[in-house]
Amino acid sequence: MGKFIAVICILAILFAFFTNPSKASYVDWSREQVKNAIISGANDGYGNAAGWLVGGVIGIADSIIDKMIENATEVNDYILFTVFTTNLFEETRVIGIFNRFFPLDKDLFLTGIMKSLEERFG
Repeated sequence: MGKFIAVICILAILFAFFTNPSKASYVDWSREQVKNAIISGANDGYGNAAGWLVGGVIGIADSIIDKMIENATEVNDYILFTVFTTNLFEETRVIGIFNRFFPLDKDLFLTGIMKSLEERFG
């Protein structure tokens, strides 16, 4: 039984090591979070057609959003997981492990990015 648990632990560690997400993956994930929040807000206020239209416009701005997130993000790689700290008006932290991202405060994460976009684009 002890060997079985040791093997499971070793496999979990190896899996975490090989699925530790990169900064590029984090930027992609962050962009999608921002786009979803913007489209959701447009849908709530003006219906699905507005969300679709806003989504198309935001799709054009992908590279700008990517650069903003990339430039404002510090990466601390701990081999098995990574902590991404993004500072756009508010400092937010996101843990990346197993090719997944877990914001420590999702509302704060989106608020900081949205404020930065509003300042840049009015």
